[in-house]
Amino acid sequence: MEVESDMKQILISRFQIAKDVITSEAEFKKDLGLDSLDVMELVIELENVFNIHIADEDAASILTFGDAVTCVQAGIRP
Repeated sequence: MEVESDMKQILISRFQIAKDVITSEAEFKKDLGLDSLDVMELVIELENVFNIHIADEDAASILTFGDAVTCVQAGIRP
């Protein structure tokens, strides 16, 4: 499973974000144009796709695409 590419595909298909703007440093709100509700929907989608649980405090700290990748990778480790 390639977490980063799968996550990019979710952003592209669900939120119509161009692939070339999705970088590790890209902030969801400032750079990718998502609002708070979009970010929460993304967190729920990531939980469902990767079969993980992201705690509320962890979700609140997800500001960039890189933050989200790190959080998901931590959740799927055995």
